[in-house]
Amino acid sequence: MFSRIFMTVSLLILLITITKVDSCEKGEDGHCMVNDGPMDDDIKKSDSLFNQKVDWEKAENIYQFYATDIHGKNVSLDKYRGHVLIIINVASECGLTEINYKQLVELHEKYGKSKGLEILAFPSNQFAGQEPGTSQEIYKFATERFNVKFDIFEKINVNGPDAHPLWKWLKTQGKGFITDDIKWNFTKFIINKQGKVVSRSSPTAKPLDLEDELIKLF
Repeated sequence: MFSRIFMTVSLLILLITITKVDSCEKGEDGHCMVNDGPMDDDIKKSDSLFNQKVDWEKAENIYQFYATDIHGKNVSLDKYRGHVLIIINVASECGLTEINYKQLVELHEKYGKSKGLEILAFPSNQFAGQEPGTSQEIYKFATERFNVKFDIFEKINVNGPDAHPLWKWLKTQGKGFITDDIKWNFTKFIINKQGKVVSRSSPTAKPLDLEDELIKLF
C-alpha cells in the first residue's frame, strides 16, 4: 500500500516538474526569467524584436535604438519618447566647438525644462582627429568649460561600416548634400515628438538658427 502511495506522489511531482519546465521554456512563467546582463529591461525587450546592428534600416523611429552614454551605461532611446530632440556629433578641438556648445547650452537652458527639449551629443574622432580624448576627458571638457547639462554619449563613428546604427539610420532619414555621409563635426538632426527626423542641418548652421523650427515642434 505504501509503495503505491509513494509511486502516486512521485508521479505527481514528476508531472508538476515537467509542466514547470515547459512553462519556463515558453516564457509563460516570469519567475523562471534569468537576468543575463546589465542591460536595461527596455533594451532587452526591444532587442529581442529589433536587432539594431542588423535591422537599423527597418526602424520606424529613434525609440527602437539604444546607445551607451559617456558613463558607460546602456540607454534605450525610448526614454526620449514625446520630446523634441537635437542629435549632434561633437568634437572638443574643432573651430566650431565654442559656438556650438555655447548655443546648445543656451537652447537647453531656455527650452529644456519649459518645453522638454533634449539634446543628445555624440562625440566622434572621425574628422581630423579633433575628439582624441577619453570619455572622462570629453565629459570634463564639456561640463566644466561650457556647463553642459544635456546628455553626452560615448565616442562613436558616424560614417563607414562601423558607424553606430542610429547614425546609419539618421543619415537615410535626413539626406545630405551630394552624399548622405556626415561631412564634419556638429551636423545636427532635429527629431519631432514622434521620434522622426524632421531636418538635417550642416556643421556651419548655428544651433540658435534652429530655434524657430524647434518652437513649431514643441
